[in-house]
Amino acid sequence: MDILARHAQAHPHTPAVIDGERRLSWQEYHEARNRLAHALADLGLAAGEHAALYAENSLAVFLASAAARALGAIP
Repeated sequence: MDILARHAQAHPHTPAVIDGERRLSWQEYHEARNRLAHALADLGLAAGEHAALYAENSLAVFLASAAARALGAIP
């Protein structure tokens, strides 16, 4: 179990990420990261590979980086 999963289990409703008006609890962050990680894996991203993230700072980039790291890829 990684640190994000532990936080989601211990503090599921506590805010984890705040981006302007958008807020994600630890549980929502964990679930969103996992959904995106599965989607990236389905597209062929694997451990040890590099993933380029080109965008303005946003919740989406934060989630994409976390999802890539969850797969063992290098964002």
